[in-house]
Amino acid sequence: MVVPCFLIRHPKGDLVWDAGLPDTLHAQPGHQIKTALGTFSVPVTFASQLAAANIAPGEIEFFAPSHTHLDHIGNVQLLKAATIIINRKEHEFLFGELGYAETERAIFVDAFRDRETITYDNKYDVFGDGKIIIHSMPGHTPGHAVLQVTLNNHGPLLLTGDLFHLAESRQRRIVPSYNFDAMQTLASMTAFESLADELGADVVIQHAPEDFDRLPSPPQFLD
Repeated sequence: MVVPCFLIRHPKGDLVWDAGLPDTLHAQPGHQIKTALGTFSVPVTFASQLAAANIAPGEIEFFAPSHTHLDHIGNVQLLKAATIIINRKEHEFLFGELGYAETERAIFVDAFRDRETITYDNKYDVFGDGKIIIHSMPGHTPGHAVLQVTLNNHGPLLLTGDLFHLAESRQRRIVPSYNFDAMQTLASMTAFESLADELGADVVIQHAPEDFDRLPSPPQFLD
């Protein structure tokens, strides 16, 4: 699977949706580390991809995670000036006792503390013009969300977070055993398909290699 991050540029500010695995993994031998969950690799850093667009991480105005698993918040500590936009239940989950070891909590969770934060419940129109809307679609985690982006030429785009992990996940409505709530996940899948049909949206399954490969690489972009 791939682990992407997305930069959305708007006249009122730059938004990063998900922040990938931590750049610190790039310094490991072979740019990777092996764990009980598998091999995690960062061949190209988050910071270097922003640099290709002449942006420093500290210049990003907004950061919105689809959810707070490590591969989606790994570089939050680099986004020091960003206002965090996060589902209210996900924010509560982040600071709860589930899911994070003490070392991870110190490195990643603490990066969310004492930050300017906007929380929402069902959906949030980031800039108030309907161009970038975050939709709550819980189940994978308590406050998991997907992102709707309406581009000038490309049209509506939906970024799935981890609602689906692969194309087969969407086709077969597969719910991973480690999801927070299976029934919530299935309800969110149904709501997502209704939204995608209503918008006629291009759907990007974030971890699917084929969807990643059809997107332009920095500094190229969709318009």
